[in-house]
This record gives sequence, structure tokens and C-alpha cells, in this order.
Amino acid sequence: MDSNERLAKLESRIDTALPTLATKADIADVKAGVSAATADVVKWVAGSAIGIVVMLVSIFAFMLNRAVPVPAPTPQSPINIYTQQPIAQPPTPPAPQSPPDSKRGLKP
Repeated sequence: MDSNERLAKLESRIDTALPTLATKADIADVKAGVSAATADVVKWVAGSAIGIVVMLVSIFAFMLNRAVPVPAPTPQSPINIYTQQPIAQPPTPPAPQSPPDSKRGLKP
């Protein structure tokens, strides 16, 4: 095989493969698709991480609230209301009585 034949064979292979190779536009489309997919994956991972953290905090809070037994509430003593005794007032002297009409000099 001489070098011209080999060169012709390589050129024919390149000519058949060249139309199937990616162009700059194809690579830009792939980059845009990968970028969009990466953004979606980041959103899902961040959302899932936040959900897992919230769930774990809730579980730990529930477990800590249930771990320590709550003592029974002590009954309150009844409320006693004492009424005030009325203050004893000194007896009032009887009102002066007017003498009967006959002693006042009035005639009936």
C-alpha cells in the first residue's frame, strides 16, 4: 500500500465522519441543557435537604418533650374568702322625747 492510497482512504473516512461531528451550535445547545438540568437538580437537592432538616428537628423536639416525664400538677389549695364582721357601733342614745301636749301648756 502506498502512501497515496492510505491518504485517500483516510480522507474518505474523514469525509464520512465529518458531517456527524458536533458543531458549535450543537455544543452550545448541550451546554444550555446541562445548565438547566444542573439548576433543577440543585433546587431538588436544596429543597430535600431543607425538608429533611425540618423533619429531624421536629422528631428531636417530640422525643425531647416525651423523654422527661411531666410531673402531675399539684392541686391548688381552695380559695378561702373571709367575710368581714360588721364593726360594732356604740349604741345611740334614745332621742329626747318631747313632753306630752298637756305638760307644754297646750290645750287639747
